[in-house]
Amino acid sequence: MASHEVVDFTGRDEERRELAGGLAGQAARAVRLVTGQGGQGKTRLALRVGRDAQVAGWHVLLARHRLDGGMVAFGGRVEHRPRATAVGVLVLVDYADRWPQEDLLALFADPDLHPGRVRVLLLGRSGDFWSVLPDRLADAGWVAPRPLRLPDLPDEGGRAAAFRAAATAYADRVGVPEGALPGPPDLSGTAFALTLTVHTTALVGVLAVRDGMPAGQRQRLVADPAAASRHLIVRERRHWALMRRREPDPIRIDTKVMARAVLMAILTRGLPHPLAVELLTMLDLGAQPQTMIDDHGRCYPPAATTVLAPLFPDRLGEDFVALLLPGAAALDPAAASDPELVELADPAAASVVQRLLALTAPAGGGDKPDPGVVAHPLVRPVLTVLIETARRWEHVAGRYLLPMMGARPELAVVAGGTAIARLCDVPGIQTTLAAIGAVLDKIIGAGTQLDLDGGAVVVAEKLATAARAGHDEAVLATVLNTLGVRLSGVGRREEALAPTQEATDLYRGLAQANPAAYLPDLAESLCALRTAYALPRGWRPYGRPWRSSSPWRRGYRQRSQTG
Repeated sequence: MASHEVVDFTGRDEERRELAGGLAGQAARAVRLVTGQGGQGKTRLALRVGRDAQVAGWHVLLARHRLDGGMVAFGGRVEHRPRATAVGVLVLVDYADRWPQEDLLALFADPDLHPGRVRVLLLGRSGDFWSVLPDRLADAGWVAPRPLRLPDLPDEGGRAAAFRAAATAYADRVGVPEGALPGPPDLSGTAFALTLTVHTTALVGVLAVRDGMPAGQRQRLVADPAAASRHLIVRERRHWALMRRREPDPIRIDTKVMARAVLMAILTRGLPHPLAVELLTMLDLGAQPQTMIDDHGRCYPPAATTVLAPLFPDRLGEDFVALLLPGAAALDPAAASDPELVELADPAAASVVQRLLALTAPAGGGDKPDPGVVAHPLVRPVLTVLIETARRWEHVAGRYLLPMMGARPELAVVAGGTAIARLCDVPGIQTTLAAIGAVLDKIIGAGTQLDLDGGAVVVAEKLATAARAGHDEAVLATVLNTLGVRLSGVGRREEALAPTQEATDLYRGLAQANPAAYLPDLAESLCALRTAYALPRGWRPYGRPWRSSSPWRRGYRQRSQTG
């Protein structure tokens, strides 16, 4: 887990200087988004910046979503209100792209953060959620420089240095002499562009040396990041078996039940104890709920306020989900040849996923963007993990995620805009995009929905690309008109003009051939086009500070009709 900081932080000097410069700026309140692939080192960079800030006198807080324990002090103490003697307050927000946007905005409005200088550092794999926020934050006096995207780990020297630093740290922890440390393999491939991949390779190499693995087998293992990940998952399973056989005080659940508990933990990302008991009772995973919670906690110590701590790092957890869901062996010969991985696959895992996604909101709660979509808050993190897993594992996409989305496209709305944007890159999603777009059109209409806007833009862009290939002018005009509305809705007015103009031109030709069918569409597109040209630069679709919760769609229709 990145927060354990087993390996000393190295590299990223330019990014550290840039973020430190933002701390030293004169603005009273400033926010910066840092994006990068999972495993790129966002969390470690933020922790390093936080420690540097502490030395300089800043009060540093870690912001977690309310379902995950709330805001805590950087050192782990529950201490919300900043010290009066602090230079300022720095808030680190990991997984910011997974927060519901209203909750994220509520964090910026927290009055306890505003006595003096405040800096907020947002971390996320995707920046799709960000486009709708800067203008709203500007209304409240926040300065928002351009997002910082972490580049790949440099091939020349950077990866080898990261490998050596990680190998040295891991060897010190497990008792491998420095002279026995493995040298770095060929790290030039794109798979080693992630800091996490290089560190994982170093860990597996050190463990292989400690365990006396033959040199040839060890070399093959560290040369393939996928093989290294599979090896770590097999080691987890072996550890559960050892914990079950140890004397005294063995754990009571077998490896099959432990794997199901780990799956629950990965999908839900930690739960309050009463909710964990309730869900485990409902799912009936093969052992008493409290026994599962206790034994899982002995293998994966939980946070102070939750149980069922997830398996970290995230990519390893996603790989675990993929290997537990049957089907990996059919596509991965290496997994098929390992009896322990074959045995890990569990038909019950698919049922766990399906039943979690079918959870409905408790009375008076839950996400409810539309009367027809009522889901438990846990559906959002479950879907997010499943989408991220499906982006790298074909069988998770084809056998599980896509059939579920095809049968229930409204689930995309529950996942939120960032997850929708990530979903659009899942192989095979094209056949389901139209249904997802229809659900978004029903909920958002011609207006905006803060938590969905970023994803709605990506869906509209994908549908427009598909419509061009279909050579149906009526369909293309419709999706281009929608794309123009969606782009305007997130403040990308200049980009919205081209698709809106093209939709108008297409409707003009269609209306000449069939006035009765297409004149209303032409009139609507002309209205949208005139509105787009008439709006002043910097206009925001809500037309009011972001604190307002009123739906914007009525305002949009009134503006369109009055031109």
